[in-house]
Amino acid sequence: MALCRKKNSEQKVNDADVKTILEAINLSASAAGLQPYRVVVVENPEVRRQLAEGGFNPQVTETWHLLVFAAIENLSTAHVDDYIQRMADTRGIAVEALGDFRKILVANLTGRTTEEHFIWASKQAYIGWGQG
Repeated sequence: MALCRKKNSEQKVNDADVKTILEAINLSASAAGLQPYRVVVVENPEVRRQLAEGGFNPQVTETWHLLVFAAIENLSTAHVDDYIQRMADTRGIAVEALGDFRKILVANLTGRTTEEHFIWASKQAYIGWGQG
């Protein structure tokens, strides 16, 4: 999913501002906090040109920074476990204290098809995109 939000081919956004934008995206809300997408910053003009070849939006070649939101189409229990570990580390609590929350996440995610995962993750990416 690549969306052009604002284009200014005359002025390059400085690295500090790009970092701030990425941090805002990272801190944005998502269902259960999983953020089932990744953001890739594409600055290389040749890569942007290749991405534009199959697309409908010429702005991807005219911008300095292209932020590509990539939905994770099949979240696994490993994703949940990594998330639970980060949450426990951040809060300074034992992973076991989040056991019930983990069970809910796993039960919710493992019952979905790959297509359902992708649709859900794509919608979550829009939330992050709105913050960027």
